[in-house]
Amino acid sequence: MVRLALEREALDIIPFPALLIDKDYQVVFMNKRAKELYTNGGQTCYQLSHSFSEPCHLHQDHPYPLKEIREKGLKEHSVLHKHKTKKGEEYHLVKTVYMPEYDLFLELHISLEELLSAFDTARLRPELLIDSGPLAFFLWENTKGWPVRDASKSVYDLTGYTVEEFLSGKINYASLIHPEDLERVSQEVATYTNTNKDFWTHQPYRIITKDGKVKWVLDHTVSVKDNERLF
Repeated sequence: MVRLALEREALDIIPFPALLIDKDYQVVFMNKRAKELYTNGGQTCYQLSHSFSEPCHLHQDHPYPLKEIREKGLKEHSVLHKHKTKKGEEYHLVKTVYMPEYDLFLELHISLEELLSAFDTARLRPELLIDSGPLAFFLWENTKGWPVRDASKSVYDLTGYTVEEFLSGKINYASLIHPEDLERVSQEVATYTNTNKDFWTHQPYRIITKDGKVKWVLDHTVSVKDNERLF
């Protein structure tokens, strides 16, 4: 427990919210930044960040990494959530890591606004947060062909194409989608953007990898309206 106390002290210097959560979703520790950001009371993570009365995964469009980790035996998992904060509603990349030595889960909440700003100003790469596995990050522009402006290194695991191939324009996001699904996906993007939807989850669709394989993907998209780009 001495080691855990030291790790709690270390979490207090992290500039974004960090929570330690048990298997019942109870918050056993939150760092200074989390206390500054969240206004909601409650002892669970879903009460704290969403004001929900039940776990996130029971709500539509709220996949929960802790549940995914437990059910699939993963070491870590990430999702995008819309949280209630003192500044209003904010999108956070929620990265959760299982800590078997304590049987606790470390949950980091990274503001999407700050994340995108960091990429633009410091050219930080998304793979600092997402570097492997089934989760891939694309920042694509809502113009013809959906050119990719940034991506995580994990896009290679998913598509067979490197980040450089996307950024050079050798392949754009639209050309990655299976031709039979492209019209539907395009219509979903148009419908949601025209109705000012902040975020949505597409119906599963197929992509074609560099070596010609077909893969099904679940795409969660967030509209970044200030520069007409989509994440």
